[in-house]
Amino acid sequence: MTKNEQIKYTLLSTKNRRQNMECVVFELKIDKSKLSQAKENSLNQAFCEAKWIYNAAIASEDLFKFDVKKSVEVNIFNPLTQLCDITETRPLTLGLATATR
Repeated sequence: MTKNEQIKYTLLSTKNRRQNMECVVFELKIDKSKLSQAKENSLNQAFCEAKWIYNAAIASEDLFKFDVKKSVEVNIFNPLTQLCDITETRPLTLGLATATR
């Protein structure tokens, strides 16, 4: 089997395998009284960063080519102009911290 045929076969098998996969969402309830302050701050940061990534992906020109980097540009509301015309770059720290452990 040539290299190109092997690549073609691998891609077809991957495509067939992924057709049977389902997207699963877990809904959790967290008892805030049982969390330490560090874990609570970490969860809050995770939700903020997820919101930044979600909004950046929606605002990108091509959603399917969107790539998460080490920072995300966030538009901030300007009370003087009543528009979201201030852009700020915010670092993504949570994913980097867990990846290095």
